[in-house]
Amino acid sequence: EKLSKSRAHDGAAAAGTVPWAEYYARRQRLAEAVNINTGLLALKRCIDALHDAQRAKREGKPAPHVPYQDSKLTMLLCSALGGDSKTVLLVAAAQEHAHAAETVQSLRFGERCASVETRARVGANALAGMIAALNERIAACEEEVKSTEKWETVRTVRRDEVEGRDEV
Repeated sequence: EKLSKSRAHDGAAAAGTVPWAEYYARRQRLAEAVNINTGLLALKRCIDALHDAQRAKREGKPAPHVPYQDSKLTMLLCSALGGDSKTVLLVAAAQEHAHAAETVQSLRFGERCASVETRARVGANALAGMIAALNERIAACEEEVKSTEKWETVRTVRRDEVEGRDEV
């Protein structure tokens, strides 16, 4: 009897197996989704802490700690969330029934963010001062241009001579 090599792996993969490239691509997408959700959870904690701080301020109690250092997203947004700038939040919503739960949660998060009041204090004063300084520089430049330059209008008439005749 003659023995031969099995050809089970030639052409078709076994049932339930996935090629390595596809497996690692799925893992990479999963890791990216986990990182995004971690950042959004940290943002939610910051918004909740800011909301609690406003309530504590109204009641005369000490404000709780706002965990800006929990993720890179909240570290980037700490000046916007802390009240040194004007902040806009966009909430994406889907009309499909299949995405109703996510849409409702997104809208609730947007409503929670809208209830946090921020007042731009330091940034607004600095910005107003910078704008006033720029306006003064522009006015000084305009005065310098008016005093040093003269604009004259000169009319020039040219005559071309073609085959012994003048043409205007």
